[in-house]
Amino acid sequence: FGFKEKASLWPVGEGVKAYSDVDYLETWEGMEECVNQGLAKSIGVSNFNAEQIDRLLKNCKIKPVCNQVEVNPNLNQKKLIEFCGQRDIVIVGYCPLGRSEYAGTPGFPDPTIFDPKVAEIAKKYNKTPAQVVLNYLISLRISVIPKSVTKSRIIENINVFDFTLAPEDVAYLDSCNKNQRVCPLSMFEDHKYYSFKSDY
Repeated sequence: FGFKEKASLWPVGEGVKAYSDVDYLETWEGMEECVNQGLAKSIGVSNFNAEQIDRLLKNCKIKPVCNQVEVNPNLNQKKLIEFCGQRDIVIVGYCPLGRSEYAGTPGFPDPTIFDPKVAEIAKKYNKTPAQVVLNYLISLRISVIPKSVTKSRIIENINVFDFTLAPEDVAYLDSCNKNQRVCPLSMFEDHKYYSFKSDY
């Protein structure tokens, strides 16, 4: 969903929303023009559900390369991953480790990196819980983008390709799915293109 170009990032006042009425298909045409002019090599979407992707594919000249969405063991997005995979659209997963600052907050799932069972699994492979979770998500054919600003964490996040989770460990991480978001963007749920109302 889009917002007005010249609106402030956080409009002030009760009921004030800086929504744009521009159809995302029109926005996509502009992005296609960027490719045609050599200003972009690849273009993609973010937070699109299956219905929105289908509508885009029926109307676009250049297909989106990726769909960036929230993906973590609490929200493994397997239906959307399969849907996009069948259309050669890569899933890029943000918040792959959840959001640790929300741990214990009602209505938000605790990150699986704090799960005692995940800690046990990590110990078995001589890895950290975060490395186990990233390895699991990569095995689902997701390009994960964990946020980090420290060198040690960045190195840790890269060293996830030298082990393979046993089927029982994958099954446990599968079982962690609660279909709960840590980024529900619920303040925008009245936007006509709000995408989280559908199943996937």
